[in-house]
Amino acid sequence: MQPCTVCVQELESFSLCVFGYVADVFACFGGKSVLVSIMSEHKCLVLIWNVRGLNNKARRKIVKDLAQDTKCTIATLQETKLEEVTTQDISETLGIKFSKNFAYLPAQGTRGGALVAVDEDYYRISHYEFSEYTITVRVESTQCVSA
Repeated sequence: MQPCTVCVQELESFSLCVFGYVADVFACFGGKSVLVSIMSEHKCLVLIWNVRGLNNKARRKIVKDLAQDTKCTIATLQETKLEEVTTQDISETLGIKFSKNFAYLPAQGTRGGALVAVDEDYYRISHYEFSEYTITVRVESTQCVSA
């Protein structure tokens, strides 16, 4: 099995890199900066969104509804504006299946913040690294059968 690595960089112009087998763009929603990608070999639907803050329950519900509608298995959120992210925050924002496997970059005051979370039915985060503006995670499938 080849794990895929997801790197979230939070800079003035945000970029998200998924290193693996990206097949195609699955969907874009209206004028929002949302992108869902399908990766071959595994059920890998990646949700990428600049959420512009997760400080209130209404915004968290919008994100959760979108995550459920797209059936994403990996979610990457930028501009969370949260200095700390708890399992409760993840459950409210993405659903309970994402609450055990996540990594985040804390916001600095009211600026920034990034989050990568994976659906435990499909993936787990086996390794992560942080820098000032970057989260890098190694994502491994929980669906693979060892030979």
